[in-house]
Amino acid sequence: MHDLFTIVGLPGTPSTCNISQPAFGNHLGEIIFRTPTPVFGDGLIEAIIDATILSRVGISKPFGIKGHENRNGNDGTLTRFGWKGQTNP
Repeated sequence: MHDLFTIVGLPGTPSTCNISQPAFGNHLGEIIFRTPTPVFGDGLIEAIIDATILSRVGISKPFGIKGHENRNGNDGTLTRFGWKGQTNP
């Protein structure tokens, strides 16, 4: 994950701020914009068993909504909460 923008050049930016924006030119096909699903008040989402999540993968949903299960890159287990569920191998 990388920040896409910096504050360099904006009004109020400290003069010592000289962070450069990462060069994504060779990786444009890999950039994915994500909006984490708000889970406030959802309570026990971690109590949903893996089989229930997997049973819904590939089911046609209205309005073109699609997706896949989120897996831990280290051990392949299912994770929850979008980016909060991500780990780096």
